[in-house]
Amino acid sequence: MRERQCLVGLLLAVALLWGCQQAPRAAARGTDGVNSPGHFYVGLPTAEEQQAVKSFVLSLTPEQVRKANAYTKSNPEGLPRFERGQGLPYAELTDQQKEAVGVLWAKAEQRLNDLAARSDTPVPAPGSLEQVEIFNVGYHLIPEETKDHTLLSFLCASFPTAVIMDTTLPGVIQLTPGLEAEGLDLSDFNCVVTQDIERLSPEARARFEAAMAEAIPAETE
Repeated sequence: MRERQCLVGLLLAVALLWGCQQAPRAAARGTDGVNSPGHFYVGLPTAEEQQAVKSFVLSLTPEQVRKANAYTKSNPEGLPRFERGQGLPYAELTDQQKEAVGVLWAKAEQRLNDLAARSDTPVPAPGSLEQVEIFNVGYHLIPEETKDHTLLSFLCASFPTAVIMDTTLPGVIQLTPGLEAEGLDLSDFNCVVTQDIERLSPEARARFEAAMAEAIPAETE
């Protein structure tokens, strides 16, 4: 399966897990007594990247979001997925959108190349910017302590590498027509998002390690 083959780039680049294979968990109770989802968010490491995600996602038209999400929405199991040739291609982005994706992909390439230089395990080289496809554009309302935050997210793939790009905004934003009509409500997938593997639950970390073990041989065979 190509998703499994590409997973190594996704996991190594941002260490993000979609907790979609399991039934939704009950909400965790915070120290303030307020129910909150059993997940947490860390986010992309630089303000430049977070701004690029915001400007990109909020600029997408309904037709662009529909094309980016069509492959996942056609999945009879209802799970997020991606496949070469099934997303919103780089060529169909506006100049402003291409600039934002260029910033994000350059950072992702740098981190993946740095990781490859330090790793004893072969790491697939990321594809080119011009081959990028966009998948799984969505949003998620996340209570952090007692304040609401909005997560904006999309999958950026240039095969064999795929990277989740995301950011949070304070408060509950007014969704754009594209997100409201065609965006994925990521809370439906009970997402687990983190850049720190040590903070994953034992169950989520086991899934991460199993995916890594399967993805790396698939790319190096």
